[in-house]
Amino acid sequence: SWSSTDFRLNASYKVSDAGLVYATLSSGYKPGGFRLGGMQDDPDTPENESTVANEQVKSYEVGFKGDLSDNFSLSTALFFYDYEDMQVELDILDPNSGIVTSRLANAPEVDIFGFEFEGVWAVTDRLSLLGNYSYLSSEYEADFFVSDNKSNEVRNVLGNELNRTPNRKWSISAIYRQPVAAGDLTVSSNYSWIDRQYVTVFNDAIETVDSYGVLNGRVAWRPANGLFEIAIYGQNLTDELSYANAYSVSALVDGVRRTGNPINPRTYGLEAVVFF
Repeated sequence: SWSSTDFRLNASYKVSDAGLVYATLSSGYKPGGFRLGGMQDDPDTPENESTVANEQVKSYEVGFKGDLSDNFSLSTALFFYDYEDMQVELDILDPNSGIVTSRLANAPEVDIFGFEFEGVWAVTDRLSLLGNYSYLSSEYEADFFVSDNKSNEVRNVLGNELNRTPNRKWSISAIYRQPVAAGDLTVSSNYSWIDRQYVTVFNDAIETVDSYGVLNGRVAWRPANGLFEIAIYGQNLTDELSYANAYSVSALVDGVRRTGNPINPRTYGLEAVVFF
């Protein structure tokens, strides 16, 4: 059995009628579990490999939300997560069968720090700009020994980043609304950029997805009665190629082959929506 007593403390202060600052301190946990099949306990080791311990976290966050002017609003957050026994999914090679299976393990100590900004600017009554930026730093803060299928060696990932945690992300969007005969025309565009990211805990170059950006656009018309909307759209207009959807490197016994699924290529479409 697993149990935990957790808490949440929150305080906020209105600095004006249109804005407030806040601070939150909380804790949480994810219950432990059992590994079945080939992941049962090895009697030759001091650890009990058949079980996974609780994941514990303490969360600290401060931020601001509000309007800085009549036409500009801003939301910000600064946060820190302190994990103990984080449950991490690893790919482990069975030396007897040669099959790679997923195994849940506990990383003793992990810290995550980050901040986010999000703003909305009503440039005119018809044009709005939206933007956001986030930064994330993660690190294994204690010894964590993991078997690397690429070399069949056990490596200490102390000091490495978590997998699938890009350091930076940002996006900007523009929305323009124009009244036309018998309705409204809305033109919108969005560009988002994601930093490079690792797909395993080893942070090796061969297991890295490079940074990439995606540009989307949409033009929609809605009649004055608001009963339906017709739109044309384009996604990934620059035809960016990235394997962020899925990317992996096979084991040494399989030749350390790289495989992946790309993000959607340049796509155009027509959309009709009925409101009722």
